[in-house]
Amino acid sequence: MLVVLRKLEATGRYESARRMRSVISRVFRYGIATARCQRDVAADLRGAIVVPKTKHFAAITTPKEAGELLRAIEEYSGQAITKFALQMTPHVFVPPGSFGGRNGRSSISNARSGRSPPRR
Repeated sequence: MLVVLRKLEATGRYESARRMRSVISRVFRYGIATARCQRDVAADLRGAIVVPKTKHFAAITTPKEAGELLRAIEEYSGQAITKFALQMTPHVFVPPGSFGGRNGRSSISNARSGRSPPRR
C-alpha cells in the first residue's frame, strides 16, 4: 500500500495520495466493523506520506479586479457546463468577510431555520 502511495507522491499528487490513504482506511474500518479484518493498516501510514501545502488565494475586493474576472469568464473556451457555472458564480457568491456570522451565529444556520440574523 505504501508503494502505491509513494508512486503518487513521486508525481507530485500529494492530495491524491492523502485521499487514497483515507479511502483505504475507510475500507479497513468497514472490514473491522463487519469482522472481515482485525485492524486498519492504513491508519499506520498516517504521517508516512507528504502533507500537501495549503494554498491561500486572495479575494477579489476591487471593481477593477471584478471586471477582469468577468472578462476572463466570458473569454473562457472550455466545456460549456463549466463556462455556465463560472457565469453563475458572480450571481450567487458570498462576498469576503460576510460568510459565517459573528458572535458564533452562522448565516447558514439562520438560512436553514428561516430566521433573519440579529440586528447589530
